[in-house]
Amino acid sequence: MKQLGFLLFLGGLTVASWFASKVVPTCTDEIQEGCAAEGDPADAVITWASDAGPLFAVGIALMVLGGVLARRAGKPASTESDTAEGPYRGGASDAQVVVDILDQMSAQLDGLDASDLPKGAQPLADSLDSLLSDRVPNILDRRDMLVEKLGLEAFAEMIGHFATMERGAARAWSAITDEAWDEVGPSLERARRGIRNAREVALSAVPEAKA
Repeated sequence: MKQLGFLLFLGGLTVASWFASKVVPTCTDEIQEGCAAEGDPADAVITWASDAGPLFAVGIALMVLGGVLARRAGKPASTESDTAEGPYRGGASDAQVVVDILDQMSAQLDGLDASDLPKGAQPLADSLDSLLSDRVPNILDRRDMLVEKLGLEAFAEMIGHFATMERGAARAWSAITDEAWDEVGPSLERARRGIRNAREVALSAVPEAKA
């Protein structure tokens, strides 16, 4: 049940992310259906809602359902683990370590410089690879605790920003590999915004977890 809940949550997050970022084409002579009038934000929102909105709602529903299933399945285990010994057991210390990890990731991203490309491409790619392979799992492995500590709504918002960071960092790494140098800087900036927003949500939900 716990694994099913997590799979449903990830599937919903993927679907919601895909359709939330769907670009509405501008109406031209060639495109007359499913498009928005040029320079009309309201028309673009209405067109997006009629096209991608239903599947976006399905993704959100899957996230909620998956989170509820995972939380219910994980409750007995989390109650038992609170009595175990360890550096992050119990109280705000669990949330504190997550904020600390987010701070470390934010500092690591802030320290990356895309201005010296392609000369500095390999060290930059290595740093991004370390971030994605080592630090990202540190958050994902604590997802059950995060749902319990932050609440389902705040967790969904936080993990959405976290996913934005992950996609931005992965896109920057991929752009380096493809030698698409102009894409590296904007992708890094999206990753930085994502991790900052994730940290703000975590602190708002658990204000006692101050770094």
